[in-house]
Amino acid sequence: MKNCKLTMVLTLALVLILTTTAFAKVTILWRASDYTYVSSEHKDGLSFPYYGVASVKGTDRGVDDYGQLIYYSSTKITYDVQGDISFARARSKNEHDSRQVIKELTAYDKPNNGPKTRAYYSYETEPVTSNYKRNILNKTRVYTGLLEEGSTPVIGEILKIVK
Repeated sequence: MKNCKLTMVLTLALVLILTTTAFAKVTILWRASDYTYVSSEHKDGLSFPYYGVASVKGTDRGVDDYGQLIYYSSTKITYDVQGDISFARARSKNEHDSRQVIKELTAYDKPNNGPKTRAYYSYETEPVTSNYKRNILNKTRVYTGLLEEGSTPVIGEILKIVK
């Protein structure tokens, strides 16, 4: 008799745990390496917040459209909650900065039937000075992107270039 009651109580507890658990979905919005990336996390459900991460490491390298060696000087995560904009930006000190800088952001949905929350990402690049060859390229480039609800971002996709 005691085993039957104990089994029923444990079964009920397991059902309650399974029905109240929310699963988080982490999306990498953009990534250059394991240390330089922008990500967003949101649990299933309307009342759960969005968690954004902007991370950068100055010693990470890439190549721009002109074949020039660049480093990532900053990354940024931005949330647009029905016109309320919030963001977090991680900046490296310079191209020799080997520490990973991580900035986090939390945004909350509004309890109404308004537009969906949008997550944007951007990153800035600068030429590596030891390989600097062109004066015309001595500008910071800003790349921005938007993750729409239900879309899958393309890693490294450049949606807009601002010079």
